[in-house]
Amino acid sequence: VYEKYRQGDFAQALEGLQRLYTKVPGWLQLSLLEAHIHRKSGAVLSEIRILQEMTERKNAIAEEASILAEAWSMLGSAYSSLGCQDEAREAFIASAGWENQLDQRRKEYSNAIFVSNYMETDLEEMKKLYGAYRKTLQNIKPYRRVFYAHRRLRAGYLSADVRCHPVAYFAAALLEQFDRDQFEVYCYAANEEDW
Repeated sequence: VYEKYRQGDFAQALEGLQRLYTKVPGWLQLSLLEAHIHRKSGAVLSEIRILQEMTERKNAIAEEASILAEAWSMLGSAYSSLGCQDEAREAFIASAGWENQLDQRRKEYSNAIFVSNYMETDLEEMKKLYGAYRKTLQNIKPYRRVFYAHRRLRAGYLSADVRCHPVAYFAAALLEQFDRDQFEVYCYAANEEDW
């Protein structure tokens, strides 16, 4: 089944999954693969249906935590793609709750904060989200501080969107209007050149 999925033969992969469901009903890994198949084939509503069934499961065992974390994360992305930001944020928060990997938990809170920018969010909710995000940073060792005696403060901007892209247009004023007596600015493009 997985090989058919990797080859892009989604119809055959789904057919194989149906046979496997009869042999091992309720195996979350199969449902997750089905959700991935629907995502790759562009069937967002089918993807959401499968993910909702997975996340409504009440008797999940500890070994299934990572699968449920991924399912909630995928559900958040699917909701966000449909413009359902409230549901997306809740799904990303739920994913963070299931996630055992600290780096991935940080990403889920970051996703929740990101989609909050597209909706009305009160200050307390944002403080709560940022507080949860900050907790994921507690064990990160800070970089050793190095002091330089530059005449001007050096600022570097790294982006994959330094090209014909909305981010570049929004950043143009920032990059054109800085105080050249106070700052020295460098831009790094993490993308292929365009016109």
